Amino acid sequence: MKLFGNLQTLYQDTEGDDWKTMQLSYDEVGKWLQEPYLYFKAWATSIAALHSPHLKSSLDFRLREVVQIHDQVLNLLRTLHDSLLQGQSPTIKIGRY
Repeated sequence: MKLFGNLQTLYQDTEGDDWKTMQLSYDEVGKWLQEPYLYFKAWATSIAALHSPHLKSSLDFRLREVVQIHDQVLNLLRTLHDSLLQGQSPTIKIGRY
């Protein structure tokens, strides 16, 4: 969740001229960043992914004996994590080609 917030901060700190250079509006980019966060939050909440692992309702607890699915979920979350980190990379300069 924190990585989504970091991207939101980068978005807010980017100057309007940079968005115009990319032919995007400030509002379009804001919506583009907000929607995936809301979907992720809804998904994580609905499957109890954010619950403490010792709770019987948590995703960790429910997948503890289903190793293959557990590993697939972890791989998906790692991929999302890496993508969010890449989006924050200081080597990426929005609007500066």
